[in-house]
Amino acid sequence: MKDSTVEMTCSPADTAFVMADSTGMTPPADGLGRTDGRLPADSAFVSGSLVPDNAPAMHDATPDDSDSNTVSDTVIALTAIVSILYMRQILGILPMIAGCMLRWKENLNIEYNVKSKMVRDRLAIILIPAYAALVSGYGLWHLPFMDRYGDLPDFLFTTGAFLLFLSVRMLLCRIMRPSRMNHKVWKAGNDSFFSFFISAVLLSMATAAVMWVAGCGTDVRGMAVTWISGAVWLLFLFRKVQIFRNSCSLFSAILYLCSLEILPMAILVAPALIR
Repeated sequence: MKDSTVEMTCSPADTAFVMADSTGMTPPADGLGRTDGRLPADSAFVSGSLVPDNAPAMHDATPDDSDSNTVSDTVIALTAIVSILYMRQILGILPMIAGCMLRWKENLNIEYNVKSKMVRDRLAIILIPAYAALVSGYGLWHLPFMDRYGDLPDFLFTTGAFLLFLSVRMLLCRIMRPSRMNHKVWKAGNDSFFSFFISAVLLSMATAAVMWVAGCGTDVRGMAVTWISGAVWLLFLFRKVQIFRNSCSLFSAILYLCSLEILPMAILVAPALIR
């Protein structure tokens, strides 16, 4: 019986790739421009592998979605600890905070109740660093020159900008107070900002936590925080107009709204939009 022989023909390029597998040398570029050490398909029958041992590692091109921010996580954790200390008072004020979103008269009830007003203002102060941590952690309010700094300066700058916004807003509320408007109504309308601020922070934190558990990316969670904050702020403007309508005309209420709320907010948001 004759031995059957199979004749295999190899091109020079194939021979070079086979030699690369046995000698460990990187072959020259072939006609297809392959210089990464990968062997052609027919060489798998000789070398047993399409990629030699000395071939460069092929890394996954998927970007890293790691969004750990030590500063933001620490601030939010500290906020949670401080909130636990006032948990009984916070649980007592939350139904009234939720009521402020449902009807405008609840804002007057908080203003007329000294204890409820004090607890609400204290809770708002506690949540200011937490909201600044959310904003800086997701990069929602980020100026171009802040790229050169780390997470801590970014958080401190965001907190300072928000405190400056609150100071300017408070100053405008004192300067522009009309003499013919009831003092309690004026104060209730302006201070209702803190009630809606608390609602925005709590809803944003809860939504971000649920989306994180569900595996949503950083950009998606940041967008959710932005939309929630914007929706709550618009609801606050609507409720404030309803409060002011008890002591002035609708036109005057809208003018006060533009001067006291829309203008300061535009000054705060505009620098972050111009990148």
